[in-house]
Amino acid sequence: MKKHLHLLYAVWMCAALALAIETGFADSTSVPGSASLPLQLEGNAIYLDVSTALFIGAISLNYEHTWEHIGCRVGFGAGGGASEIEVGDGYGGMAMLNVFPLDDHKLEIGIGASVMWVSRFGSRFASEPRRTQVYPAGTICYRIQPSDGGFFLRLGLSYVYYLGTPFTVSIGIAF
Repeated sequence: MKKHLHLLYAVWMCAALALAIETGFADSTSVPGSASLPLQLEGNAIYLDVSTALFIGAISLNYEHTWEHIGCRVGFGAGGGASEIEVGDGYGGMAMLNVFPLDDHKLEIGIGASVMWVSRFGSRFASEPRRTQVYPAGTICYRIQPSDGGFFLRLGLSYVYYLGTPFTVSIGIAF
């Protein structure tokens, strides 16, 4: 149960931030004389993400909602692979908070968590049954994306889903 709390907390924080903005938190007319906050609704994106390195890999389908310099990403994916001492696979959900430190939104830095249902087997684990486990998730990517939406390509480094896969490529649509 505790393992699910990290993902639940991340999703709740993203939803609370989205609700605050949607209901006028960033509206300068809600408080007389106040200046508008830098967070303004930017848009949404849906994309397929593929990560790999040698004998490990992951694939996921993601939804992302972005504001001016902040984004919230949730996805469902699967990963698996082999190393010298184990072979395993897993699937589950992921939530990540992304920051876009540059004005052109090309650089993306994110941190979050994956909650996976995993199975490991091999010499060290002797074929364990599937169990739920929480893994950290992080990404540093560069986006090739038009400012008015449309199709985009994302390239970078990431650690998501099970064994962690360092090289990632994403293709999707922003709207």
